[in-house]
Amino acid sequence: MAKMEIIANITAQETRIALLEDGRLAEFMNERSSSNDQFLVGNIYAGKVANVLPGMDAAFVNIGCEKNAYLYITDVLPVDRAKPIDKILKKDQNVIVQVIKDTIGTKGMKITLNTTLPGRYMVLTPHHKQMHVSKQIEDEREVRRLEAIYQGIVPANMGVVVRTESEGATAEDLKHEMQYLMRQWENIQKKFEHGSGPRILYKELSLPLAAARDILSDKISIYLVDSEPVYKELSAFISEVAPALKTRIAYYDKPTSIFAAFNIEGELSKMRRSRLPLKSGGEIVIQEAESITM
Repeated sequence: MAKMEIIANITAQETRIALLEDGRLAEFMNERSSSNDQFLVGNIYAGKVANVLPGMDAAFVNIGCEKNAYLYITDVLPVDRAKPIDKILKKDQNVIVQVIKDTIGTKGMKITLNTTLPGRYMVLTPHHKQMHVSKQIEDEREVRRLEAIYQGIVPANMGVVVRTESEGATAEDLKHEMQYLMRQWENIQKKFEHGSGPRILYKELSLPLAAARDILSDKISIYLVDSEPVYKELSAFISEVAPALKTRIAYYDKPTSIFAAFNIEGELSKMRRSRLPLKSGGEIVIQEAESITM
């Protein structure tokens, strides 16, 4: 089995996280420090419908930033997808929405009415009643065991996506997380009902915590972070969601940059090349651009 490590470099400007397999870069994530007018994918907001455009099957929603967010017909609630957009939303209607795509260039962020709340073992789907089990759980007996547990803990009017990390988890662990996600959802609804105007209702976890939730497992030998405050935050978070993995969290305090110490900087330089030479003599040029409609 490959040795897997999570290496986190935290600065005032940026957070960078690398997943190493046998010392080689396998996955890279980064998050730049945001100002108050920038929003992250996963955040949930109270919004007000600014415009409904039946000809485009879309609507624009004010969620409190400079540009209105964009909502397409496929991102309404599942029960409404057969209806025209103007039969679902009205101008000045208050709605709960979730960001699914960040702002790019002149385009505002993309949002959905079909909000979800991710956890370590599951993703709670408050508006979708179905249960989906990760295809990476291949043992049929384990699938049946998990289905039986989840059928007993998921509210009748909600659904759940069973993540791969659920494999082998105890019924008590799953019940504990379901209660945690339900408290989050109840808090979101209370904030929506008792406040006014476009505003944030739920903020997605920071990148270090999201990596701990989504990646850290018994397959990871260490999660090494070079910021003491973030190390303490990670330790407290893991103590709540996965206490058995708390010993995998470690603080890096050596003078050499953590990414340099693990030879990650060189790997990143190669990965960020915008021009990739081909054996034929040609090259591939990679550039980020806005989508277009033909």
